[in-house]
Amino acid sequence: MHNEPSGRDDSKSPWGGNGGHSGPAGDEGRKHSGPGLASLIVGSVMMAGFFTLLVYMGTLISSELPAGSPIDPRQLVMSDRLKATLVFVSIGLMGTVAGFLAGFVLGLIGLLQRDRRKAFAVAGTALNGVIPVFVLLFLLLAQMAAPA
Repeated sequence: MHNEPSGRDDSKSPWGGNGGHSGPAGDEGRKHSGPGLASLIVGSVMMAGFFTLLVYMGTLISSELPAGSPIDPRQLVMSDRLKATLVFVSIGLMGTVAGFLAGFVLGLIGLLQRDRRKAFAVAGTALNGVIPVFVLLFLLLAQMAAPA
């Protein structure tokens, strides 16, 4: 029953002749892009680290605010220990942004490879490109909202 012709011409199908289950035409023998996969892994690790550091920084700052008061940075009296911790967390955040940029470059390299599948490269490039753009937008908004 599976060997019977289906009545359609699969040779012109963009998905190949295996009932649409083999992926895009010509992908059967191609390997995944190594830099693309590395880009996706780097982006995933950097995203986990980035958000972990953001949550940790928020927890540190909120623990120093007086209980029940509205959030006012002028009320925050930071100890030397808190200042040092925030400096190291900030350096870690900058490191994750640098990791995102490295992952973005790896994704672009993966996209430029010939005879390789591009799925991981596209996902890695998108993941590594989105977070730094949001960080830059957030910094610009914070700068515009800062009192003169």
